Amino acid sequence: MNNQQPRSDSFDAACYEIRVQGLLSTDRYDWLESTILSFNKQQTVLLINLPDQSALYGLLKRIRDCGLPLLSIQRVSFNRCIPEEAYKTTMKAAITERYGNSDTVSIQKIPTPKPGPTEVLIKIKTTTVNSADWRIRSLNVPRGFGLLLRLAFGFSKPRKLVFGMELAGTIVCVGEDVDQFDVGDEVIAFPGSKMGAHAEYIALDENSNILHKPANMDWDAAAALCFGGTTAYDFLMNKGKLNAGERVLINGASGTVGSAAIQIAKYYGAIVTAVCSADNAKLAYQLGADNVVDYRTEDFTTLNQQWDIILDAVGNAAFSRVSHSLLPSGRLLMVVADLPQTLKSLLINGKDNKRAIAGTAREEYGDLQQLINLFTKGAFKPVIQQVLPFQDIRKAHAILDHGHKRGSLVIQVDDDLN
Repeated sequence: MNNQQPRSDSFDAACYEIRVQGLLSTDRYDWLESTILSFNKQQTVLLINLPDQSALYGLLKRIRDCGLPLLSIQRVSFNRCIPEEAYKTTMKAAITERYGNSDTVSIQKIPTPKPGPTEVLIKIKTTTVNSADWRIRSLNVPRGFGLLLRLAFGFSKPRKLVFGMELAGTIVCVGEDVDQFDVGDEVIAFPGSKMGAHAEYIALDENSNILHKPANMDWDAAAALCFGGTTAYDFLMNKGKLNAGERVLINGASGTVGSAAIQIAKYYGAIVTAVCSADNAKLAYQLGADNVVDYRTEDFTTLNQQWDIILDAVGNAAFSRVSHSLLPSGRLLMVVADLPQTLKSLLINGKDNKRAIAGTAREEYGDLQQLINLFTKGAFKPVIQQVLPFQDIRKAHAILDHGHKRGSLVIQVDDDLN
C-alpha cells in the first residue's frame, strides 16, 4: 500500500474530484469521454486523472465555458479507490421500515456510504438472511425479550433500516489512515448486531470484524461463514469448554447453528448425536454426526443415554426437561432461551454439578479467524439451503417466516454472480 503524500512544491500526475452545479453529459461534451461522471441533486461529480497542471487549467476553463458554477475541486489519492465503484452516489439496499412479516422488506435506492479516515468501503458480493434478521423484523423472540429487542433496535420501528449481519465482498475504497487493507482485497466481514449488509456497499472500520477471504473459498460460503459458525464456536468452545472425547447432543442439528456445531464438535474430538428430522439425517451424518435422533418419532430425553453437553438451537430443551440426560458436570448450552430461563441459568448449579449456560453469542475477531482456519483444514464448511438474487431477498425472509430452515439462505447482491 502506497501512503506516500504528494510533494507540495511540484505537480505530478494526479486524480481530481471536481463538483459542478448542474448536469454535464458526454452526449453534449465529447471532451468528457475520459471522465468518470456521477450525479447527485442537480450536481455533477467529475473524477479524472490529469497529467499536469496545464491540463487541469484547461479542464476548468471548459467547465466555465459551459456556464456551470464550480462548487469544489480536490486532489484525491487515485490508488486508494476504484473510481467507478467508490464514486457512486446511490446504492440499492433492502429496507425494513416497520416490524412485521416479509412484506415489510423492499429494495430502495439510498446514499452510498463514504468511508472515514479509518474505514474501508466494501462492495458486497454476497450476504445472508438469518434467524437474527427474522427475529428483529418480526419481533418473534423468546418470551420476555420483546421489550429488550425494541429498546435495542427501535421501539416503534427499526432504528436501523438496513438489516444483514454477515457479508463477503471486495474493498473498493480505503480511508487515508487505513493500513491493514487495500483496494481490491477480497474480504469476509461480520458487522453482527450493527447490521447493514443487505446493501450494495458498506463502510466498516478497518479494526472491526473484517478478514481476508481465503482464495479457495467461494463467495456463497464466505457470506455464510460468520453467524452460524461464531454462534456454534462460542457456545461449544468458549462457554461450554468442550473437551475431546466428550459426548455432545445437538438439538436442531440441520439449521445454520446446528450444522456448524456438528462440524466444530467433531473436529475437536467429540462423539456427536444430532437431533433433526429423518429428511436431514443424511446431511447430519455427512457433517460428522455419529448418531441421529429423528425428533418426529423419538424424544431424546426419553432415551437411556446421557451427554456431557446438550446444545439447544431450537429452544425447547429447558433444564428441568433435560437435566437427567446430562452426565455429571454436564452443560446445557441454550442458544435459544426465554428470559426466565436465561436468568435461571445464572443461578443453576444442579445435582452432580450440572449447569445451564445461556446468553448471546459473542462477535469476536479471534473466533472468526478460528473458523477460517477450520475451513482451510477442510473441517468446516457452511451448509447452504438456497442461493437467491438480491431482488428476491423478500423470498428469503418469507422462508424464515415459515420456519424449518436447513442451513443458510445466501443472497447474491452483485449482479455479476447471478
